[in-house]
Amino acid sequence: MMTRTLALCAFLLAATAPTVFAQDKTEGGYALAWTHTLQEQVGQIAVKEHLFPGWSFMVHECSAGEAMAYWQERMRTMGGNAKGSNPVRVTGAIMPGQEGGTMLIFATAKMDRSADGVRITVAFALNDSTAAPEAPGMAAAVHDMAVQVNRAVVQAQVDAQDKRYAKIGEQLEDAQRQQASVARKKSDAGKQLDKVNAEQARLARKRTDLQDKLNRLEEAQRLMPDPRNAKDIAGVRQDLISVEHDIVKQQKAEADALADLNKHREQVPEAEENQQESTVERERATKEMEALKHKLGSIR
Repeated sequence: MMTRTLALCAFLLAATAPTVFAQDKTEGGYALAWTHTLQEQVGQIAVKEHLFPGWSFMVHECSAGEAMAYWQERMRTMGGNAKGSNPVRVTGAIMPGQEGGTMLIFATAKMDRSADGVRITVAFALNDSTAAPEAPGMAAAVHDMAVQVNRAVVQAQVDAQDKRYAKIGEQLEDAQRQQASVARKKSDAGKQLDKVNAEQARLARKRTDLQDKLNRLEEAQRLMPDPRNAKDIAGVRQDLISVEHDIVKQQKAEADALADLNKHREQVPEAEENQQESTVERERATKEMEALKHKLGSIR
């Protein structure tokens, strides 16, 4: 318990510091800020015995397979049909800024550790053996690919963070319900103990009254013996025995009620800590989501 409390306090101090994020990544391992510059470069792609001049761009924070999948999805949104691999062959895609409609596009994806990401290379062609002549809009079209594919990577991060936020929200609701339940049970246990104590006080008063009555009857019987007094004395003594039995029962009830109250008292700090941890976790997830959305908007 002490270790968890110290860890929670440390996180609370970090969360309230002037710097919004002490870490540079989300809990899920995603970078919180976009620190890359997208710049298309000259490249080339080999298709069988033909070498096509082309362009390359970087995709960050994903694998080569993921980068190619995002690129193909982008081509599909532009009417393209992707087939094959290494290179992927796309037909039917309508590229922005390109006159003449659709063209053939070849693409490969390979990890480039020196550039900290995946390098996608694309080449525009008229057919499987003839490269398309370079046009003014090609560089812009490739840059648009770079922007959209990197945005798709970060959008997936945003979606994953959204799911994590929803899960944390459920955990917070559970923690709130737990705390409310513990508080209610503690209150109920306290009321039960009060009820038992009240009954004990009533029984103590009743025992005192019966004892006083017994003393008076016995004194009267001593001064003036009377069969009727003897019968009353026997009845009062029986009542006293009954009250004593009830007092013993209430003593056990008091012990049980006190044990129940102490049990729920011990649960209160843990329930409050669980709720506080979930609240802090949600606040952190919210800040991470805001940062990821800002990161998404920074990709240009």
